[in-house]
Amino acid sequence: MDSRSPARRTPPRRPWASCAPSGAATYFNVSVTAAFTTSDGKVHASADGPIDIVAGTKATTASLYPGGSTTKTFTSVAALKLVEAGKLDLDAPIHEAVDPWLKTQGHKSLLELGGGDRTILEVTGRQLLQMRGEIQDYYDATLRQWTVQHPTRDWAPIEYIESVAKEFLFAPGQGGAYSGNSYVLMEWALCAAV
Repeated sequence: MDSRSPARRTPPRRPWASCAPSGAATYFNVSVTAAFTTSDGKVHASADGPIDIVAGTKATTASLYPGGSTTKTFTSVAALKLVEAGKLDLDAPIHEAVDPWLKTQGHKSLLELGGGDRTILEVTGRQLLQMRGEIQDYYDATLRQWTVQHPTRDWAPIEYIESVAKEFLFAPGQGGAYSGNSYVLMEWALCAAV
């Protein structure tokens, strides 16, 4: 070793327990599983929070979770890949791609799901990805109450769209507001494109 180089130090090892999720998961009614593999190949995993509130079942390292908002990143990348492949036009009205696909799934068109408001006919994929399509988000309180009452079921994407207020927040592209439902619509466009 070069005498001018600082001595290489090994960082102090922290016990895995100090990295484990805490009881905060239960307090905030969320479940979490965390895992990592160290350089020696050893896997460390821990879990916390409720899986079934009614039954009092806690999360384990084998628990499965809905993807939630983490899928927004995947949806955005997948949309851009489909644009590259010439299978998706982000500037076309989204209903042109989504409505035929919805019909094949046995659902109503976006115009019908939106209560007949023709504004949906102007919304583009680009606006949805930028959260500028002005689609209302779902109601946290409603979903939380439903989840407590139905601990073994998750809402299907169509249920999110059916549950929201049908009024637009702004004219599409004229404002911006968080909306997980924008990504539900975008995910349907991806389904239609592949």
